[in-house]
Amino acid sequence: MKSRVYPIEIRVHHEVDDVLNDNVDAEVVLSNGESRTVTFFTLRNIEQVLSRYKESGECLFGKYFWAKDLIIVESLDFEVIRKVVWDLVESGEYEGALGRK
Repeated sequence: MKSRVYPIEIRVHHEVDDVLNDNVDAEVVLSNGESRTVTFFTLRNIEQVLSRYKESGECLFGKYFWAKDLIIVESLDFEVIRKVVWDLVESGEYEGALGRK
């Protein structure tokens, strides 16, 4: 019988200035010993990045945006992040959504 995996720690790597318009890198430590990585973005932050790219010329002048191990959330409030991580782990989708460290 396969043992149940659950998150034992979520480490956010820096402070968030605006929970509705920012992004944050995080590490998720699982009960099976795995350590996974993820970057949480808000939609408003992605829009802001694309606007900046239009000016700088990056990503074909803002025609696209990408980030490895990206999850879009409505808010970067830690409670939202915690609930998202738990949902991904409980559904098993964490294996595709969270990067390997």
